[in-house]
Amino acid sequence: MQKQMGKDAELNIGMDCALALGDPATITVTVITIPLTMLCALILPGIMIFPIGVLMSIIYMTTMTVMASNGNVIRSIISTLLFSIVVMYLGGYVAPGATQFLHGAGVGLQGQGTDFVLTGPWEVLTYWLSTVFH
Repeated sequence: MQKQMGKDAELNIGMDCALALGDPATITVTVITIPLTMLCALILPGIMIFPIGVLMSIIYMTTMTVMASNGNVIRSIISTLLFSIVVMYLGGYVAPGATQFLHGAGVGLQGQGTDFVLTGPWEVLTYWLSTVFH
């Protein structure tokens, strides 16, 4: 590599979060956080969804929190749980609009449904803009 780039060149390597999935801290935090998230969904007031989609995203969010906390399991559990709680509240906020979209498309639903992934600010912003300009 040094031949092609030069001696003083800086090489940055990008990695996917899948590389951290096998880390023992990541596995531990994921196994602990999933039941805690389900418990929070049942106990916390105002959460109107059961976090099936959130449970899947916990696996990938855990890799980020473990890396950000340098492998500290307690900090990672707290960070991942806070992320999950925020996403569950946002999912309940988005559910009525998602139900309207589905009814408008001719899809029959009982109750309210949501199929949005709210793991970033852009999804919430997109939903909010769609309600403002509707």
